[in-house]
Amino acid sequence: MQTYKNVRVLYFVCLFSLLSLSEHFASGKGQKQSLRFFAVGDWGGLPFFPYKTFVEEAVAYQMGKLAEKFQANFVISLGDNFYTKGVKDSSDARFKNTFEDVFSAKPLHIPWLISAGNHDHYGNVSGQLEYSKKSKRWKFPSLYYTRKFQVPSSNATVEVLIIDTVLLCGKTDPDAKVPGQPLPYTIDHTQADKQLQWIKKKLKSSKATYLLVCGHYPVYSVAEHGSTDCLLKKLLPMLKKYKVSAYISGHDHNLQMFPKL
Repeated sequence: MQTYKNVRVLYFVCLFSLLSLSEHFASGKGQKQSLRFFAVGDWGGLPFFPYKTFVEEAVAYQMGKLAEKFQANFVISLGDNFYTKGVKDSSDARFKNTFEDVFSAKPLHIPWLISAGNHDHYGNVSGQLEYSKKSKRWKFPSLYYTRKFQVPSSNATVEVLIIDTVLLCGKTDPDAKVPGQPLPYTIDHTQADKQLQWIKKKLKSSKATYLLVCGHYPVYSVAEHGSTDCLLKKLLPMLKKYKVSAYISGHDHNLQMFPKL
């Protein structure tokens, strides 16, 4: 992974493969026996011309190559889709300049499961929801939702819960010089409690072989933002109780993996 000192906005991307027959993958024969997807976060370009960065374009190029090679099924976008203050509405030119024109490779014209980050909430996040009606691949029906998939050639299933961690924990200070925790006074507790009950209900009732939860703020992090206190308290106990396979997040601009929740 390269770091570009003159670029403030960095990106990370992972290609996940949930396999029905792992030995086929090892031998190169499991192409059609696996469900493959990207998880990418904090790719939101620039708020001024050219509305994209070299790093974003480089990541998009490699994603296109990998999507073609491995026949990716979908993409999970982990928030901060548009720096620095989201979009104005569903007709904002940022959708074209920062998303459509950058992630333009044909193999990337697959479903993008969108979540919102703190920078998206600085703008009109409803505009991003509305854009789902204009784009065939931008899938953002509500601020939190679930999608289910079947692993090819198997009985295994995957359930993905997209959650809104900004609604749960609050916004961050956009003017802070040092990254910090989300601000508790920005939480709408009625909406936060409603989402927590929804998460609990979905986790409890899920019968999926693989259960994934995806949001913007990390539960654990060793990077500049650190672990999210609110999620450690509110979300982590549920992830453990209902044996979630993985929690996938963005916010810190690097790649980290913790073996256990």
